[in-house]
Amino acid sequence: MRCLRTSLLVFATLFVVSCNGPGVKETEAEGAITPEELISRGEYLVTAAGCADCHAPKIMTEQGPEPDMDRYLMGFPATDSLPPIPEGMADSPWILFYPELTAVV
Repeated sequence: MRCLRTSLLVFATLFVVSCNGPGVKETEAEGAITPEELISRGEYLVTAAGCADCHAPKIMTEQGPEPDMDRYLMGFPATDSLPPIPEGMADSPWILFYPELTAVV
């Protein structure tokens, strides 16, 4: 039991010491991010997360539906109207997607 307490005390001490050590410091030159780099990072995140799947209206192409780049990430178009919601849908365990995937009931 004494060995266990000693081991825990040593582990806790090493943990606290390692957490309080000096961190890595960035110089201004290393930490500066240009606007182009920020845009590039944002573009990567939007693409990797698939944001356009639900937030961009689609157009039909020979390869199937593709995001409409003229209305990219604008969500459900305010000029469109939603079809009538089927009766009983509010109490249903199912969800109903607009064909372009930009609106959900």
